[in-house]
Amino acid sequence: MDSCHEIRGALEISLIFSVIIAFSEIMVWKFNPPPEFTRKFVHVAGGIACLFFPFFVSSHFTVLALAITFSALFFIGARLNFLKSLHKVGRKTMGSEYYPFSIWILFLISADFLWLYFSSVLVLTVADACAALVGEKYGSIRYRAGDSFKSLEGSIFFWIIAFNAILIPMLLLSGLPKETCLLSAVLVSFLVTCVEAISTRGTDNVFVPVLTAYILLKITQKPVPEIAFQCASLFAIFAVFGLIIWRSRLLDVGAGIIFLGISYASWSLGSFLWAMPVFAAFLFFAVARYLMNKIKYQPKIGARTLFSALAVPFSILVFANSFDIYQKFFGLYLVAYVMTTAFAVWNAALLVLENGRKTLSLRIVGSAISALLSWLLICVPIWFLHRAVPLSAPFGTLAVAVFLMTSYECLSKRKKLEGEPIWTDGRFLATLSSAGILWILQHTHMIAIWNLK
Repeated sequence: MDSCHEIRGALEISLIFSVIIAFSEIMVWKFNPPPEFTRKFVHVAGGIACLFFPFFVSSHFTVLALAITFSALFFIGARLNFLKSLHKVGRKTMGSEYYPFSIWILFLISADFLWLYFSSVLVLTVADACAALVGEKYGSIRYRAGDSFKSLEGSIFFWIIAFNAILIPMLLLSGLPKETCLLSAVLVSFLVTCVEAISTRGTDNVFVPVLTAYILLKITQKPVPEIAFQCASLFAIFAVFGLIIWRSRLLDVGAGIIFLGISYASWSLGSFLWAMPVFAAFLFFAVARYLMNKIKYQPKIGARTLFSALAVPFSILVFANSFDIYQKFFGLYLVAYVMTTAFAVWNAALLVLENGRKTLSLRIVGSAISALLSWLLICVPIWFLHRAVPLSAPFGTLAVAVFLMTSYECLSKRKKLEGEPIWTDGRFLATLSSAGILWILQHTHMIAIWNLK
């Protein structure tokens, strides 16, 4: 009986989606509306249909099968140039292919909480579509996000719609206190607006709904005063560091949003101690670049570069939070930030040096000094606040950073510094290796962990 119910539900949903796609194709053929309009029509209508998944089917495997089927259809349609209602837009995007799998992920993690599923799907469908249409028609204040442009008007409209898309299902379906609903909606809608603002090529169809569900699950478990504190912290971080970014012209808009989001995440997922390395690294780099720009101007850092640079320490934070193993991973987090900061500062310094650029001894000494200064500003203040931490923990962190920084310079065969990326695959691997080496040293008890208790 259950299998019959699943099959019937899957067939009914497939029929609904087929009708939506067929209708949109007829619209293209008969009326030739703007490409973005038909694409967002399918986006919204399909999303509203997805709201009924929990009532039609009960197994996430059924939803997965539907996701694979429709994603494959959209992929083939893009390659063979049919389904013009979805693929006629000029920009490069795989949002249509990602969309079905996002619905499956949401169904998998939130189907037991109908309000959570509804909120996440509505943010994916209604908020995203409305923001795109408003931004395209009325957007005048534009900013770069990767290889595309978005508008401030579209982002503001996204936040307004996302706030209501989250709040209304919570109030009607969750049974949570009204204060929790309101504060959670403010917090989550603001965060996912930032995520949407920097997402490109359709990746917002994955990141925005999944992060909506994930953050809502986390934040609604906290008491109201804690949620209020999180909201206040979020806006304080964005106000203070947003002003510094704007005045310093260090990061472009996309990179600035990424940094602010990671800063808040380090505070929220970790604690003040986990946020300190982020703030210290940024301030050190900002001052260093400001001084070096007086000698030779260097362009703003882009979103992709910054995200690549912070990927290792941010992943360590997320992993530590997910498995509640903060103590063992804090040292790994610190050494990753020391490496990231040292690489960034030393690369900026190399670009302003007119003499001795290719001298290996200069590069070794300079990279070691950059690692030492980064360690002094990132690790020493935390060690000072927790002097019970054994000496081998901070000095082991310094030794690993200096060893890998100088090793990287010895292995690098630089012929031309002009035009070299700020963040390379080699620097990423060195940063990742620093965390791995420190983990081995801690695990073999050659150095102590950063036990902050």
